[in-house]
Amino acid sequence: MTRENLLSTLAAAAVELGYTASFSTDLVASVKSGGLPLLWVEPLRVVALQGSRDCHITYRVTAKLLIRNDRMAQPTENIRTVLESDAIALFRRVGSAAAVEAVENFVCTPCNTPLTPMADAALKIEFDAKMFYCV
Repeated sequence: MTRENLLSTLAAAAVELGYTASFSTDLVASVKSGGLPLLWVEPLRVVALQGSRDCHITYRVTAKLLIRNDRMAQPTENIRTVLESDAIALFRRVGSAAAVEAVENFVCTPCNTPLTPMADAALKIEFDAKMFYCV
């Protein structure tokens, strides 16, 4: 259940920021069906498990934020600033969700080349989401 809670939290945060969320394994198909801007979330990884009764599970979230890249209208640094701002807002929204105890280890890295043939600009984001769960 905690995995589903985290995925729905990510989807809701994406929508609040104006992105479509995708959990598909095919990025290009996700862009074709959902368009841009897009939050593409890779499969969650369990990176820590604590406790025997009151348990905590920590998932590593790896995702990419993609927006349309019109280099003629905006310089690359402006686009990266928008992506970084959106990544930080996503991180904060996930951290404030009721099902999430804490978010930590936030890293964002600009992607230097488009990830799809759709003329995108992308930013890779990674963070840990610590969740409560009961056995």
